[in-house]
Amino acid sequence: MPALHITGAADPLTGREISVAIANGVLVPAPAAGSREIDGRGMFLMPGLIDSHLHLLTGGVALGQLNLLEINGEDAFRAALAAYAEGRDSDPVLCGWSATYGIFGPGTRPDRHRLDRVSPDRPLMITSVDWHCAWANTAALRLAGLMETVPDVPGVILGDDGLPNGELQEFEAMGLVQRHASSGGREGLGLIGREPPAADAAERPVRAGTGHAKGPPRHPRDNLRRAAGPGLAVIAARARRRQRGVSPSCPRRIRRSSPGTPPCGRR
Repeated sequence: MPALHITGAADPLTGREISVAIANGVLVPAPAAGSREIDGRGMFLMPGLIDSHLHLLTGGVALGQLNLLEINGEDAFRAALAAYAEGRDSDPVLCGWSATYGIFGPGTRPDRHRLDRVSPDRPLMITSVDWHCAWANTAALRLAGLMETVPDVPGVILGDDGLPNGELQEFEAMGLVQRHASSGGREGLGLIGREPPAADAAERPVRAGTGHAKGPPRHPRDNLRRAAGPGLAVIAARARRRQRGVSPSCPRRIRRSSPGTPPCGRR
């Protein structure tokens, strides 16, 4: 890779002018002799958005949910959920992620009955640590209509009583409940080959950040926020706290959003 010296570009989060020098494929404090000069004025400079199985949208939404990775046992789960639920009265479904298959203890597996003991009235859904399975309580299943009619969708697991036991395997089944959450289930649409509705003629240039629709073009940061929902706003808010001030060329800020071996998962 040739040595590069990029000058005059803007930080996409703050709008500040930044310059970087690259030699032998790494950032260096000063440009090397013979570096290729690139005038970055009028452009943003940011790392390549390379997705190494990261699922940027899904991960962004999850940052606004309850992280259950270190939670073990019903009592710990109940306490963590109670703390998370404070101030979230408007959330239609309480959502947690990164739950282990044995979150309720060795040899156990989540189901709607265990979740009902933790949250008997509010809809609750937790996603497994491998993202290929989820469990919903009875209130969430009822909100999704699954306690009355089970659609012909693979992955909705039934109990001995013929009713859903709360386990939802893979993204299409999980989406039946996710779409009732505050995210609208957008984080799972691309994973099952579906996308949100297409933009109309007025909205299309705004999504692209290239045109006007009752105002100036959106900053690329705002486009990402609008696409990812609450989770990505949390990412931006955390990054913003590391900055000081906002350039006049970028006066707007993102508001922090209010916020066993698994048989059904692939590693």
